[in-house]
Amino acid sequence: MSATNQDGAVENIRGAIEIMLAKPSGLSRMDLSAAGFAISFAALLIAGLIDASAYSIRYGSIDAQLAAEGLPVEWSALGYILSSLIIGLASYGVSVLIIMLIANEDERRRVPTMVTVNNWAAPVVSLVVLPLILAEAVLPSLQVAINLTFIGLLICILVAGWQIMTISMEAAPGRGAWLFAVSLVTSVIVNATLERWVGLATFAPPPA
Repeated sequence: MSATNQDGAVENIRGAIEIMLAKPSGLSRMDLSAAGFAISFAALLIAGLIDASAYSIRYGSIDAQLAAEGLPVEWSALGYILSSLIIGLASYGVSVLIIMLIANEDERRRVPTMVTVNNWAAPVVSLVVLPLILAEAVLPSLQVAINLTFIGLLICILVAGWQIMTISMEAAPGRGAWLFAVSLVTSVIVNATLERWVGLATFAPPPA
């Protein structure tokens, strides 16, 4: 990767962060061209690598718990990680599709911008969540504090997602909230359905 491309990646990530912080000026930092849209999917690869680390840590905790209870391990680490990543990607794709279906004509033209911003925001979110996944694995005595932190972080992520939708789609706050809510619910339903279908839901239930 050239220095220019590195600078471009940094600017795109900085722009995404500004938008997550409710600053529309972040759009001016980002490459919103057709080429920029295509390149933004490289950010999903970065997020995928970070998420793979999180899933690996999570798998280690599940494996240890099953071993302690004398239960068989039905998934390999690689199968668990790849399946989780594929399901997450599929959920994201369907959530974008549903936005395209419910968006009006003007909003539909801005969907590529919304996807570009979301793509560059993905590694930021993944990187912020990773330390909590690690803390959950190595500091079980702090589970209550970690859970409370997760809740606070989730609220921040939801607000950031709303800002991305509102700013990138140039929508009113209420309209942005509606679009984001539909997208979020769709993603959650697809994710849960696929996890149940392949057997991940019972192998790796949500932390208590």
